Amino acid sequence: MPNQFFLLILANTSQKTLSAGLYLANLRGMIRALIMKKKGEAAPFSPTRFMADLSHLIAAERFEEPFHVTLLLLSPQTSELAYLSCGNHSLFHLSQGSRSVRELVAKNPPLNSQEKQDFSIMADNWKIGDLLVLTSFSPQESEKTPLFQNILSSATFSPARQAEEILHAALQFNEDLSPSSQVVMAIRRIG
Repeated sequence: MPNQFFLLILANTSQKTLSAGLYLANLRGMIRALIMKKKGEAAPFSPTRFMADLSHLIAAERFEEPFHVTLLLLSPQTSELAYLSCGNHSLFHLSQGSRSVRELVAKNPPLNSQEKQDFSIMADNWKIGDLLVLTSFSPQESEKTPLFQNILSSATFSPARQAEEILHAALQFNEDLSPSSQVVMAIRRIG
């Protein structure tokens, strides 16, 4: 992204079928096209505008099922993050030196579940040493798991060991909950 922004987008569907995979491939193309379009614009990147444009494209395609899409925009220059989640994803934030993990919540319905949507966005600080953990687990699922406590207990570990501990907890949680695949992404700001 321009201006040294980092943009992470996590997307999935409720169904785990062949047609869902094709829908996700189509969604990936839409996201890439929108990003290329936004790169050429002089206006600053707006997560809510981006999600509204994506929602409009999805509605025009008349997909059969909703998409769970999360956008995380990180700005090292301003030490800020913007988080917008449509559907079942969770973002946890552990500040450097803190012993409490905060779950950032930006509740929006999945894309393609409503004709017109207004999006809620969460903004927060993102300082050096902070840890972010983005998961495809729903907030309700996350509360039932030791994953949350594992993030806290492994916060002082090296990045490799921390990733192993979080992955182990996520795999254990996933086995207890359902056989579907999940995503856990840990991001520590080091500079």
